[in-house]
Amino acid sequence: MHLADLYQPSILLSQLLCICVCFGGDHLLSHSNLAEVAVYRALTDSTTHCLVGLLSWCIVIGPSIQLKSVVEIALCGLLACSVDVDHFIEAKSLNVEDVVKLDHRPFLHNSSFVPFIFVILLCLRQFFHRILPMPVMLRLPWIFLIAFSSHQIRDATRRGLWFAPFGSTPALPQCVYVGLIVTIPLILRLCSMHLWPDMLHLQEKSHDKKSLRDSLIQV
Repeated sequence: MHLADLYQPSILLSQLLCICVCFGGDHLLSHSNLAEVAVYRALTDSTTHCLVGLLSWCIVIGPSIQLKSVVEIALCGLLACSVDVDHFIEAKSLNVEDVVKLDHRPFLHNSSFVPFIFVILLCLRQFFHRILPMPVMLRLPWIFLIAFSSHQIRDATRRGLWFAPFGSTPALPQCVYVGLIVTIPLILRLCSMHLWPDMLHLQEKSHDKKSLRDSLIQV
């Protein structure tokens, strides 16, 4: 993989779509006549988080997207929007009106724990793969990292990134958060060239093994 691989048409398209989703979702939450309706805000915000998450993973895997990639793309989107489940846990209620009344940020919005969970998943990914032998299990640490970071960075436009117990950063301007959203997946893709060279080629290797097996059978 070379630096030129960071500028593939599929990657640029995913970045463009991700930027549009970020600005579009923010616009719907701030300028819509329904913006004050709790259910509307929750659904719009969660949908935006989901789309940003799955498009962020599309940036990571780039041209290697295949039909099998749908599972991990969907998983990244699902994880990105599922972060907000902690609102319901903290509120001890399924009522959206109760959730929006929380006066503090719930535990899954703590950015301090993300690196620790990433390292744990990194250590356990081979174990998970033995239980469920699918490429997505080997990529799970990075899917988690992209999903949670995209959610927390997008939320940081209101109250900054929360690093308990140390405090929070200032709120991120919209242009900064959007820039981070589309840049972090590229950084991860770049790191994979040197640190985890197998990460972006798991599906290709599986495909090659299958092709070799089919050829041997035919012989």
